[in-house]
Amino acid sequence: MVGTSDLATFFLGTGVALTITLLAWGEQIRRPSKEIREIEEKFIHRYKVEKQDLQAITQSDKKKQSDFSQVMSSVVSTIKKVPASKIELVKKIEKLQKIASKLETVLSYRYYFTIIFSIALMAFGAIALFVEEVVYTVDSVSVGMAVIFFIITLLGFVAILLSLVYSRHIENEFKGISLEIEDEVGT
Repeated sequence: MVGTSDLATFFLGTGVALTITLLAWGEQIRRPSKEIREIEEKFIHRYKVEKQDLQAITQSDKKKQSDFSQVMSSVVSTIKKVPASKIELVKKIEKLQKIASKLETVLSYRYYFTIIFSIALMAFGAIALFVEEVVYTVDSVSVGMAVIFFIITLLGFVAILLSLVYSRHIENEFKGISLEIEDEVGT
């Protein structure tokens, strides 16, 4: 049988370990935006396109209809400067931005969930340290507090693992398009 101090140590240790993991994940959230800026800068430098023109085209879904003339002006200006064979890059940059936005959202949700989960684990540890084992009986089935906390912990870890797998899938898609663009733009 697991003692309450063992349980407290488990939950507190796990909470601290997840908190340390959060330090690495915090930087990971900002990485897609940074990579997109670098790709845009290479594209702008290579083809001598104005930054606001490229952004007006690739972020046109965020613009209102009143900015239509500016977007069209940006399109015309960009088409004049970029070789016809490379105009597809603009669409790829736009697609990359959409994937990056999705990736940042998933990474942010995982980050904030893990913060809440770490706090909950530390609270479970504190509760287990100061409270004697409580057993709940429902329809002749006895379940201890330790089992309930452990099930919640297990479900939390499953959620984090699923988010890791999903974010990795999106990251792979992001990396694939990013590499395609970098190969075409060069330096």
